[in-house]
Amino acid sequence: GSWLGIFFGKRGNGLSESLLQHCIIQYGGDGKGQISILSSTPLIDNCEILNGRGSGIYVTNAFNLRISNNVIKNNIRSDSNLEFIGGGEIYADGSDVTLTNNLIIENKVQNP
Repeated sequence: GSWLGIFFGKRGNGLSESLLQHCIIQYGGDGKGQISILSSTPLIDNCEILNGRGSGIYVTNAFNLRISNNVIKNNIRSDSNLEFIGGGEIYADGSDVTLTNNLIIENKVQNP
């Protein structure tokens, strides 16, 4: 991507009061995601996450994460191990994620 992306990480008790609402995030990503979440629970609502390098949203060890009313489109994740990798839209590992009313289209994983 043109820039690395947005990172939410664990702080203190792991709870997050962070939120992304009514925003456009595009052309970012470090190969993992435009939005990377590690052991945190930001609310992501009514955003457009477009044209990224990596997953639109990359999540590890997050619980009770809510992602709602977003457009996640045209994100491309490159990985040579396609059998075990998540998609270009949302990659979640060891996490509890609730997706509600999202439009997820034209994302892909490709072999580099």
